[in-house]
Formats: sequence, C-alpha cells, structure tokens
Amino acid sequence: MMNFSELMKIKGHWDTFSQTHPQFVKFLNYMAKEKIEEGTVISISVKKKDSEKEIKTNLSITESDIAFIEAIKNSVGKK
Repeated sequence: MMNFSELMKIKGHWDTFSQTHPQFVKFLNYMAKEKIEEGTVISISVKKKDSEKEIKTNLSITESDIAFIEAIKNSVGKK
C-alpha cells in the first residue's frame, strides 16, 4: 500500500503530465467513460525523436483484460 507522501508525489507528476499533454488526457478521460468490449483492438506505436524506426503493436481485448481495466478504474474511483 502506498503512503500519503508517495501518492502526493504521483499526483504532482500527473498534474505536470496533464498540463504538458492535455489532448492525451482528454483521450484517456473519454476512453474511461466508454465501454470497452471484448474484441476491441488497441494499437500503440512509439517513435523516438532521433530514429526513423517506429515500433507498433496491438492487442485484442479479452474478457480477462476487461476485468483488469475495471479493477484499475475502481481503484481510482471511476466507473
């Protein structure tokens, strides 16, 4: 279990992240409200600034993934 000091440190980092990347935070908030169903595909790509190489992956959401996502939502008080 995290102590209060660790939680406040994480909150500070989140506040900075939210200010730096407001569109991504809007996306996360939107997706947190949407029902993610089994079979939904999530795609992710990463490209470093000094590289031409882009790494991509995706995953198809399973029933156990949904349970995991719901547990995370419940732990931060969002349903």
